[in-house]
Amino acid sequence: MRGMGGSGARIGAALAVTCAAALFAAACGPAVQPVDCAIDPDCGANAFCSAGQCLQGTRTCPALEPKLSSIDKGLFRVSCGVSGEKAINCHSSGGAASSSGLDLSTDPFTNLVNRTARNLGATVHLQTFILVKPEDDSPEGSFLVRKLQLTDPANPQYGSGMPADAPGTICPEAVAVVRQWIAQGAQRN
Repeated sequence: MRGMGGSGARIGAALAVTCAAALFAAACGPAVQPVDCAIDPDCGANAFCSAGQCLQGTRTCPALEPKLSSIDKGLFRVSCGVSGEKAINCHSSGGAASSSGLDLSTDPFTNLVNRTARNLGATVHLQTFILVKPEDDSPEGSFLVRKLQLTDPANPQYGSGMPADAPGTICPEAVAVVRQWIAQGAQRN
C-alpha cells in the first residue's frame, strides 16, 4: 500500500481487513474457489453453494446437462435429501431404509433405472411404476418425471411430489433436462 496517500491508504487498509475477515468464510474477489464455498452468497449471482462447490443456477432451478452426473450433482444431491438435515427422512441410505425406499446417495443409476417404485406415500395402490424407463420420458413411463412435476404433498395415487418438503418447486427447465436424459436412453454418464 506504499504510495497511497490519505484516503487511498485508509481504503486500502480497510480492504485488507475486509479481505482477511472474508478469507475465513469465503474468497475475496469475484471468482470463488470451490474450497471457499460455504454459503450461497459466496458463489455470486446465478450460482449457489452445495457440498463446498459453487453450482450454476439456483437450488430449485439448477443449470443441468442431460447427463446423470450433472443431474446427480446439481439436483439429487441438493434437493433430494442425500446429505445434511434432509438425509434423515429422504433419499440417503438411512432415509431409504426407514422412509422413502429410494437411496440416491450411493448409486442413483442402479437405484433408478428400470427399478420399480415403492411409492410409499400413496394410499391407493392401483398400478406399478418404473422410476426411470429409458427412452420414455413421459410421466406415465418414468415415475421420476411425475414425482418432479407433482405439486401435491399427499396425492393418494402418486404420494408426495418431490422434493417432499416443497413439492413442485423444481423448475420446468430442470425437469426438462431430466426428461431429456431419460429420452436419450438414461445412460450412466
